[in-house]
Amino acid sequence: MKRNFLFIILLLTSAQLFAQQEWQGYYAGLDINRQYMFGEARVNSRRIVGEGTSWAVGAVIGHNWHSLHNTIFGIEFQINQPFADFINDNNAEDAVIRYSLRQQTAFQIHLGKSFGKVNQNLPLAYFSMTQTRLDIDVTQAQGGGPRQQTEENFFRYGVGYNYKLFQNLTARMLIGTSFDLKSNTENGLDMKLTIVGKF
Repeated sequence: MKRNFLFIILLLTSAQLFAQQEWQGYYAGLDINRQYMFGEARVNSRRIVGEGTSWAVGAVIGHNWHSLHNTIFGIEFQINQPFADFINDNNAEDAVIRYSLRQQTAFQIHLGKSFGKVNQNLPLAYFSMTQTRLDIDVTQAQGGGPRQQTEENFFRYGVGYNYKLFQNLTARMLIGTSFDLKSNTENGLDMKLTIVGKF
C-alpha cells in the first residue's frame, strides 16, 4: 500500500513537472502582419515624414522560459519584408517624396501566464524594439535628387494570445501599436498572426 501511494505521488509530481514545461524551449515560425510604418526624408534641410500601413511577411525565432507558476517569459528575434510604398506630395517643400520600405527587424520580449488542462492557452503582453529600413526618392520642380537611405528606430507594444494547435505547433495573434519620439507621426494599429513550431 505504501509503495502504491509513493508511486501515485511520483506520477503526479512527474505530470506536474511535464505540464510546467509545455512552453519551455526554442521555437521558430512564420508570420503575416499588417503594421504602421514611417520614414523621414531630408528636403532642403527640412525633415518630412511619410507614413502608412503595410502588409508584411516574415520569420521569427526565440526562446521561452516556463516557471513553476506557469509564468512564461520569452525573447524573440523577428525579420520581415513589407509590401508597400508611401508617397508624401503635400508638404512645405512642394516635393513628391516616395518612401520604399525594405527589410524590417525587431527584438521582442514578452511575458504571459498559461492556463488550461495542459497549459494550452497563453495570453501575454509584449514589447519590441524595431528598425525599419527605407529607400527615399525626392522629386521637385527642378528635378530629382540622389536617393536617400535611412533607418527608423521605434518601439511596439501590445497584447497577444497563443493557442497550442498540437503539442509542438502554436498559433499566435498579436495586437498593439507603436511609439517613437517624433511629434508628427500617428502610430497606428499593428496586427500579426504567427504559426510557431517548438524544437
